[in-house]
Amino acid sequence: MNPFRFAVQVSELPFQSWRERVRWYEDLGFSAISVPDHYTMRQWDPVTLLAAAAGVTRTAAVGSTVLNAGMRQPIDLARMAATVAAIAAGGCELGIGGGWTTDDFEIAGIPFDPPGVRLSRLEESVEAIKLLWSEETTNYHGQYVRLNDAPSVLALPLPRRPKLLLGGTMRRALGIAGRHADIVSVFPSLGSGKIGWPGWAEGSTIAHTAEQTAWARAGAQQADRDPAALELSTQIAFTAVADDPGPLQELVARSTGVPPGAQDESTVFLTGTPAQARERLERRRAETGLSYFVVFDPANNYAVEASPALPGDSGPGATDRYLEAFADAVVRPLTGQ
Repeated sequence: MNPFRFAVQVSELPFQSWRERVRWYEDLGFSAISVPDHYTMRQWDPVTLLAAAAGVTRTAAVGSTVLNAGMRQPIDLARMAATVAAIAAGGCELGIGGGWTTDDFEIAGIPFDPPGVRLSRLEESVEAIKLLWSEETTNYHGQYVRLNDAPSVLALPLPRRPKLLLGGTMRRALGIAGRHADIVSVFPSLGSGKIGWPGWAEGSTIAHTAEQTAWARAGAQQADRDPAALELSTQIAFTAVADDPGPLQELVARSTGVPPGAQDESTVFLTGTPAQARERLERRRAETGLSYFVVFDPANNYAVEASPALPGDSGPGATDRYLEAFADAVVRPLTGQ
């Protein structure tokens, strides 16, 4: 069973104090700083943000959850991640996916291919990236990805190999992740057909998440990899952790349409008193294998619709004080356990 660790996801940083912000995350106990990748949302360029953050880290890794491989060349991803891994104190976690939102592709003027095509392209990209990280010269001739006499990225004097993070919701995507990834990031299923938080909550129950992580482990086993070596991760999009969590749970319910009882059963929510929150994460790890949790900084993330604060605290800096309290209650006590 892998020990607990936590990352913080941001889509931007404060211009005047971004260096201090990165180091503050480290001081809170987060082992990685992660960025998303969507043209549809207001955010800093993710690759530039990763490189900047990497340069001021003292302990943390930097990574992506996840870059859209349908819009990026594998050789560019391989070079970027290898370079960032050399700069960041904790290395790089290159997260890539096949892309899932139609709007991102429409904005870029790129065809939104069927899921099977996007997943095939993703796996070819992953295979090419792994070769670029290991071979002196890479020739790869797939249906969607081609490389001709590409020099090895790691022929450069770089001290460490990046980790590969692959995400997914369905059996095939998670099987690909199990075959190739160091870290498998499980996303809520949309099998309910309900786009948005009520549907995602239904698609991220502990029982369904356990099924998803089993698909990833099966993929690893089919590739003669050790399933137990996979680090299993998910994003916690909403937290409501306080001595009196009721008001925060109601805030989340108003924002998402997911009532407090359903929040407790979904892996993308974490609610309750500090003790309850820790117990819920321990249960999730025991039943699903999840041990690596990515939480959002509400002050610097486009995806957070409900900004938590400690009950009775609504003044300037309230969300930062909440994140500090969350780190004290959850991140620091559980990390490494």
